[in-house]
Amino acid sequence: MKSVNPYEVLGISPNSSIQQIKDAYITAMRNVQNSNMSDEEKQRSGSQLDEAYDTLINGISGFGNYQGSQYGDVRNCLNNNRVDDAETILNGVPQKMRNAEWYFLKGCIHQRRGWLNEAYKNFQTAYNMEPNNQEYSYAFNSMNNNVNGGYRVNKSDKSSACGDDSNCCKCLCDLWCCDSICECFGGDLIPCC
Repeated sequence: MKSVNPYEVLGISPNSSIQQIKDAYITAMRNVQNSNMSDEEKQRSGSQLDEAYDTLINGISGFGNYQGSQYGDVRNCLNNNRVDDAETILNGVPQKMRNAEWYFLKGCIHQRRGWLNEAYKNFQTAYNMEPNNQEYSYAFNSMNNNVNGGYRVNKSDKSSACGDDSNCCKCLCDLWCCDSICECFGGDLIPCC
């Protein structure tokens, strides 16, 4: 079977950014869905677009066979959810030999463990060392968006969830304590905690 170039499938150049890849994929999928093709043809074209998109995105933001990586073993561990092994390998690298990829992968480990502040710091370091690297840029910008958005309350915003900014932490602590007590007695005040 002939190998299909994912860039040709999506109609983009090989130096396209992650955002350009995503935009091209969305546009191509819309065109397929709005076309006069049969359902079978739409499914076949959609599958081809999915495959091209996955190939490109995983090549940029995945941990697979990253071209030129000196940490292929760490990426392999991360691909196989062997986070402890990946961290052991990284921790063995002397401080003076730690490059942008080291910080990026350390950030990935912290992110997997839910240590988002540490992940953010490592992604930021990797990005600052190599700002033109799409993988590091994407990771840093994603974490930056998460840090600046979501459910966090801006301390200067006087319209906090509890109405009194000075007691906001107390409200959250009280809610967590109530949830813990509720769970001890077999209930669940906050299902996600």
